[in-house]
Amino acid sequence: MAVIERKDLLSTGEFAKLARTTKRTVQFYDKEGILQPAFTDGKDYRFYKPEQIIDFQAILLLRKLNVSLEEIKKLLGKSTSLNELFKKKQRLINDEIKKLERIRKNTMEYYKNMEKNGLLVAPKIKRIKSYTILCIERHGTYTNIKAFVEDLMGMLANIPENAVYFTMFMDRGYKPKGAKMKIGIVKKGSVEVKDDYRSEVKEMKIPEYIGVTYTHKGSPELLSLLWKEMSKYLEKTGLKRSYEFCQDLELYHWNSFHGEKELDEMVFELSVPVKRA
Repeated sequence: MAVIERKDLLSTGEFAKLARTTKRTVQFYDKEGILQPAFTDGKDYRFYKPEQIIDFQAILLLRKLNVSLEEIKKLLGKSTSLNELFKKKQRLINDEIKKLERIRKNTMEYYKNMEKNGLLVAPKIKRIKSYTILCIERHGTYTNIKAFVEDLMGMLANIPENAVYFTMFMDRGYKPKGAKMKIGIVKKGSVEVKDDYRSEVKEMKIPEYIGVTYTHKGSPELLSLLWKEMSKYLEKTGLKRSYEFCQDLELYHWNSFHGEKELDEMVFELSVPVKRA
């Protein structure tokens, strides 16, 4: 049996030569438990199957893709083959490519807007139909908004997966250190207020209005900057805020309120009610 093994298998040196690497590298991955020999004789000589060269090349590629040794070992410890591991990483790479493409498109949109009107935003003027909301009143900093929305979510039942949350800014002007806000959700589906919160959560109707709107796809960290750009747009066009029921609305169509999301996947809508012509 040993003669057959020596004939059909590769020594560490032979394996390293065919794999175009060093004997020391092969021994390193053996020691790490990632690429172990197929056979070890009584003298502790180690032998590899020729097809393990493919596994070795897969390991090198995964390392170039920044997969850590610990991650590779962890997955192999779960009886995951290198082939399965590579396929999984390939999916992650494809996801990363899609993510970068979304970022590229968003960035190109900003450049396009700048070339068109000198602003980061290219808003649209829309007639917004009346709709019903459920909301709570809050006063705090803009950084409190996430916590305020989460408060509201805890007061509701049967929230649809595609729920649209929002903040209505009630004060005039930019007041990041302390502002009066209405935090709400567009009422649709079977969403309802839990019994214990019926006195706090109010139902109201947003009247039909003319709105200057801009949809932002990307990080929420840019929202304050984009709001300033919206104000510049109003100045350039001569449009005036109506202050009919609020100063501005910030709607959350798809973000962390809808579960774990990549920043580049998030969708926000900035809407400014303006006076009718």
